[in-house]
Amino acid sequence: MEQGNLFDLFVDLPVASSSVQTTTRSGVYGLYVMDGEIYDAIYWLIGEFDFHAATDDERADVFEYVVERVMESDGEIDTTMAIAAAVDILYPEQFNAIVSRRGLPTPFSDNPWIPVKDGDGRARVLYERHYSSQRNMKRRRARRTKLFVGPGEKLVLITPRADALFVWRRERYINGYQMGINCAVFRNEGAMLSSQLILYAEEFARRYWTTATRLFTYVDPQHVRSTNPGYTFLKAGWQKVGSTEKGLLVFEKRIVPSAVWEVWLNTNF
Repeated sequence: MEQGNLFDLFVDLPVASSSVQTTTRSGVYGLYVMDGEIYDAIYWLIGEFDFHAATDDERADVFEYVVERVMESDGEIDTTMAIAAAVDILYPEQFNAIVSRRGLPTPFSDNPWIPVKDGDGRARVLYERHYSSQRNMKRRRARRTKLFVGPGEKLVLITPRADALFVWRRERYINGYQMGINCAVFRNEGAMLSSQLILYAEEFARRYWTTATRLFTYVDPQHVRSTNPGYTFLKAGWQKVGSTEKGLLVFEKRIVPSAVWEVWLNTNF
């Protein structure tokens, strides 16, 4: 392969977005929401490069070159995902070591959220006051279960005074063309700004799902009091990217995986 111009390569490729059905790439250590075509483009851009014999300085030079070319693409690709793919390709061993040691994050200093188990009594009370709880209330009561989040990977957060609740879930499968880490529930009954609580909750999601590249949520405009549904997510840096057939608004935030940042910081770029 010869090194090429990333912009030219991506002119005819679809831009990765929530409206496009992305696929999990198969390869060394894949990120969950990574489009395989981005990996192909990064390999093409790197060109003939001996990954086994390369020194740290040589890898750093190649990475710097890739980042420069990605930034020159002028929005033709998802830069976050492209840079994440470059780290995954150039530093696979370090990347995998970080990903494999994932565990339930401990509370951060100055972060108001505390991780609790699904079914926690304080969290459940808050959940039952959230509009989304009405959809499965009868089923949960019929089963006499205290669990309210559902199966799969999840992270339940509450504040020390139990006046706010945040629930993250990893979507393993495409859900209405949405993939990534889903904010399934957010309720704030306290005095802290909701947008600030969202940013604090993101810290936990990044730490727990170290290869995540996308956060997303649904907002039902019929069940929120705001005249600008989703405003708190917009204030936290999210973007409105569409709506579902049932009228739910879809908001997302693209993130650089925490595993990428850790490799980045521990390598001489």
